[in-house]
Amino acid sequence: MFEKHTTVETRLEQFRELRKSNLSMDAIVERFGAIKPHNRYLDYYSPDTWPKPFDLIEQGHFDTTSISILMYQTLGHLNYLKPELVSWKVISNNMNGRDGAVFTYNSMMYNLDPQTAMESNEAKNHYITLVDLRNLHIPLV
Repeated sequence: MFEKHTTVETRLEQFRELRKSNLSMDAIVERFGAIKPHNRYLDYYSPDTWPKPFDLIEQGHFDTTSISILMYQTLGHLNYLKPELVSWKVISNNMNGRDGAVFTYNSMMYNLDPQTAMESNEAKNHYITLVDLRNLHIPLV
């Protein structure tokens, strides 16, 4: 899913299909976990410059932060999370060696372990916080 070598149309169809699915929250997270992350593309210290999700799909830049944004958008669109209760941070991930933005919702951290949401208390042993993105609200599209 969401591979740069596929066409824009294919990636948009995949995103639309996922957003219209009736998959469980865990299944959605697993789908995003199957994306092979690229090298850093977004400036994760400047969330006001982050592209919209459809731009990320079009450009095919799937770094850790981009994957987190797309996962957040999908889970929010499917009403699995409430945006006002989500918190974001930029981390250095000790599990896979990648830096990027991840989000926490309902005591679970998303995109630290790409295959599953991780309990926040367990997650804290697997990353170093580079910056807390305080009061960050990303509107759903």
